[in-house]
Amino acid sequence: MENAAQMASELSFTSVILRLALATLIGTLVGTERSSRGRNAGVKTHALVCMGAALVMLTSEYMRVSLRAYEVSNNTLWLIPHQILTL
Repeated sequence: MENAAQMASELSFTSVILRLALATLIGTLVGTERSSRGRNAGVKTHALVCMGAALVMLTSEYMRVSLRAYEVSNNTLWLIPHQILTL
């Protein structure tokens, strides 16, 4: 069985699904806590926001891995999720 560091460093189907599931789980936990306190944004909102943020970062990581042959600067690739997440 692969260790966690090796699995985190590659973009296999299993790794992507686990990352998205973990992000959704954490968002669900945050949403559950907020719902129990009577706050507006609840479980579904936080689960979707966390999953969307994870998907943006995975897309950026995929671009970094697939465009490595074109010698694109890593700084340029990190501007994409930075701009999306700071809007």
